[in-house]
Amino acid sequence: MHAFVAEHALSAGYVLASQADRIILPRTGAVGSIGVVALHTDMSGALDQKGIAVTLIHAGAHKIDANPYQPLPKAVHDQMQRELEVVRFLFAETVAAGRGDRLTHAAALATEAAVFRGADAIAAGLADDLADPVTAFHAFAAAPAAPLPPAERVHR
Repeated sequence: MHAFVAEHALSAGYVLASQADRIILPRTGAVGSIGVVALHTDMSGALDQKGIAVTLIHAGAHKIDANPYQPLPKAVHDQMQRELEVVRFLFAETVAAGRGDRLTHAAALATEAAVFRGADAIAAGLADDLADPVTAFHAFAAAPAAPLPPAERVHR
């Protein structure tokens, strides 16, 4: 299976592309962004200025964690940060499994969610070849298919 990157395969798009046998991108194409982001918007000051008071009625101590009507408590921020680190670890693990010996888990984490273009993406182990995606796809389609191993032929 080949992944043909037209312009960008970033974050979730990259985790999908990373599962292909080869990743081909144009010299201006970008891959990577192996990281996680969350957003909290504190609307409490704006609501106060407008004279709007929000009352949250809830069941469960953490049900309103990170709601936009109150400042984000440090404990909630810290918990969210821990969760993001776990998801980033799993993200890098999935990418590394797909890339095999071309990109280790440690190397995926070491990218620090940077975006890599063209030849730099290949040097970093995030892609395999540079080519116009249409040309690369036509070359892929024209190549003779490798025969399936006997065990796979039986199950198809």
